Amino acid sequence: MSGIRKFLSLLLSVALALNVMDMPVIAAGADEALEEGVVTVDRMDSIDGDPAKVMVVGSDGMSHENVAYLSVKTVSRFPENQQRNYETLCDEAAKASEGEIDFSSIEIVKNKDGIPELRCYLPFRSFSGLAVSGPAASQEPKTPASSYDYSNFDRVDYFKDQLSDTQKVFFDASLEAAKREQNSFRTNTYSISSSYDIFVGVSTAVDACPQYYEWMDMCGVTYTFFSIIGDNEYDYGIVCSKSRYYSRALEKKAKKKIKSIVENARKYAEKYYPDEMEYGMVEYFDQWLCKHSYYDFRAMDPSRETKACVYYCHSSYGTLLKGYGVCESYARSMSRLMDEAGIMNLYVVGDAGDEEDVGGHVWNYVLLDNKWYLQDTTWDCPNDSAKDKKKGSNRSYFLVGSDKDSIEGTVHLADGKQYMVMPTSLTFPTLSEHGYGYTEDKTETAYKGAA
Repeated sequence: MSGIRKFLSLLLSVALALNVMDMPVIAAGADEALEEGVVTVDRMDSIDGDPAKVMVVGSDGMSHENVAYLSVKTVSRFPENQQRNYETLCDEAAKASEGEIDFSSIEIVKNKDGIPELRCYLPFRSFSGLAVSGPAASQEPKTPASSYDYSNFDRVDYFKDQLSDTQKVFFDASLEAAKREQNSFRTNTYSISSSYDIFVGVSTAVDACPQYYEWMDMCGVTYTFFSIIGDNEYDYGIVCSKSRYYSRALEKKAKKKIKSIVENARKYAEKYYPDEMEYGMVEYFDQWLCKHSYYDFRAMDPSRETKACVYYCHSSYGTLLKGYGVCESYARSMSRLMDEAGIMNLYVVGDAGDEEDVGGHVWNYVLLDNKWYLQDTTWDCPNDSAKDKKKGSNRSYFLVGSDKDSIEGTVHLADGKQYMVMPTSLTFPTLSEHGYGYTEDKTETAYKGAA
């Protein structure tokens, strides 16, 4: 023990020299406690006793797994009040690391204002459109009955009403920032649970209004930030990755394309379905996307995460403008087309696959004649290469209901979780029992025109 005591004495001497004795507890991020509640030392770092390698942790004296701390040298350079605040951030980081959200990483950094800041990272869910190993959850509906009156349905209110008061603050702040194409926002609402609440609020805002989040890089990182800037005064908010491939010119081009498609869809519906205009337009949108796009497997290659094609695959721009995409692009495009046409719809996030194999997926719900129908244009599209684009929709998941004949042994499990490990699921409307236009002999109206 004599060698350990000598190192401890050296470490405390260094702390005195740096005038940091009133700082939080010192540790080096490892496993052996030399003096409980005071110092934890990693043998590798103890070789030279370099204070730049010794981390400063919180009041519990523990270096928590998955938390990156600052060094003695860095913390000693903060103003005295921020040295004390650093301990608070360490304690908040400890709570976050032991909470119900499995953050991808947690770190305390020196921010651009020169003060300590806690960041909790959580990446967006992966929407490959392909099933991966995992059991299917129960298909029992937990949503409002189909007899619910949707005549005055408001999509934003529907989602927002499912949130707590704190989550609603973040929902509104996120939506307002997204409309201005800002990838971060701040609020003065802070509580121990805010890291959880902020992800729920932002995730729900994306579900409610995906059209305002086209600039977001779904393969990038998102983190909450928290710093203490004064007595009971906090700087708190979130930062989401903004794609370098996004531009207002791109969005302008997409809006022009959407207007053109909707205009043609309306003409098509007037010709073939004058008494069912909304149905005819949805049919046209489904066919147009399937005839002009293919499912692009490049988006599944991790080495391509920073490539333009992956961004397009996860935004509406892929299927609208580039001719390729994954499920997220098909669902976003369908939602934007139906929004422009005035057809009530939902952008639905969840898991899908067969009953033994499910994975992250995105699709749509469509409201027709006061009933909701499932619309999965990704699964309607048989194309898996550019040369197959002309095939059009196979209508396998075109306005289907919840009956087993419609879903053909597969599952679509809506939960609204944009982030991978959020513990809370959203509620979605109950689907119609049968597909649109169901008859006892299960006859189906064939597609009548060209898209």
